[in-house]
Amino acid sequence: MRTPPPPEDPNVLTREFPTFTWPAQQPLSRVHRVEHDTAYFATGQDGRFNPPPPEAGFGTLYLSSHPRGAFVETLGRFRYISQAMINERVLAEVYMPSDLRLADLTNPQVLGKFGISNDLSMGNEDDAYALAQQWALRLWQAGFSGLYYGARRDVELQSRSVALFGKPGDEGESGVLSTLHPLSEVAAEMADHYGFVIVTGLPL
Repeated sequence: MRTPPPPEDPNVLTREFPTFTWPAQQPLSRVHRVEHDTAYFATGQDGRFNPPPPEAGFGTLYLSSHPRGAFVETLGRFRYISQAMINERVLAEVYMPSDLRLADLTNPQVLGKFGISNDLSMGNEDDAYALAQQWALRLWQAGFSGLYYGARRDVELQSRSVALFGKPGDEGESGVLSTLHPLSEVAAEMADHYGFVIVTGLPL
């Protein structure tokens, strides 16, 4: 069964959609390029839970519940990872200014109540992103801080992903705090865990 479009009335989601609370004192993780800010809320069509066109009332910041999840969601599409790719990225330890009220796509109730299955967060069909972006818009309209869902590339199913809604772009107003660490500090251990190979000389 494929996930249907969201209900037209966001109030239905406000009342009935399962909620997961992420506590402010518990860090989230993100891997990004050194030259970019951690708190960037994207609006392009290349993000699964970004706003659908022409909606730009919010942007989306992608985070993980665990450093390994952030690593594999960012670089997991490569079997061979160049040292240059690692050197150009950092691992951010991210803290929220307050608890997050997230729409919980991992709660089994979403299947029976809304017909949501894992294709919404992991599907690869041509229109998969368009459907996911419709759901992101409606859940943002319903007042959620973001979405809590399974990490697509974490085959161990131990990491969760968070798609956090915020003001589009990076205006420095989100209140998100982060501590940055060179990705090179943990890349070897993570690559070994997932069976990736780190090499030199590959193009970015």
